[in-house]
Amino acid sequence: MKSLNCKTMRTIAFALLMFLTLSLNAQVKFLGIPVDGPRSEMIHSLTQKGYIFNNYKDYLMGEFNGDDVFIHIEEYKGKVGRIIVEDATPSNEIDIIIKYNNLIEQFEKNGKYIGENVKIDNRTNISYEMAHNHNRFEAVYYQKSVDDKVLDESELYNRKVWFMMQRANQGYKILIYYDNVSNIPNGEDL
Repeated sequence: MKSLNCKTMRTIAFALLMFLTLSLNAQVKFLGIPVDGPRSEMIHSLTQKGYIFNNYKDYLMGEFNGDDVFIHIEEYKGKVGRIIVEDATPSNEIDIIIKYNNLIEQFEKNGKYIGENVKIDNRTNISYEMAHNHNRFEAVYYQKSVDDKVLDESELYNRKVWFMMQRANQGYKILIYYDNVSNIPNGEDL
């Protein structure tokens, strides 16, 4: 077997480094942290940012985007696949519509995301729409890369950030999902 010369070794090392960089860059991030790796590392990173881990309830607590929240971390086969940010306090029907519409505005104005979603009309009876018409109020965005590199469709798909309205005991909550789609089961175990 021939030995590789120094130039070939540098080329291989550079290619591996670029692959690793692109792989890391293709992941969705939550608070600047890649949604990937072991759950314990994500918990550690978030506690370093001031979130408090509740062992009994198995989630983190803190403030996100101006609201008190619970942060749930879903791990699949040893890798974090999803971060869920849940409102800690339910809102009434009018307030949740305002909050939902404000989130759409915030995502639309934030240069880190792409996507187009429709706001909810203030007169919408969301209770009726959810219960009788089975409407689901949700919006989907994709994180662009930090360096504004043009991403292909599959790279964008792996950087999905979406939110939905959910009925809670005393009203409604918003749940925001940061998905690393490449770490979420896709039927491969069937």
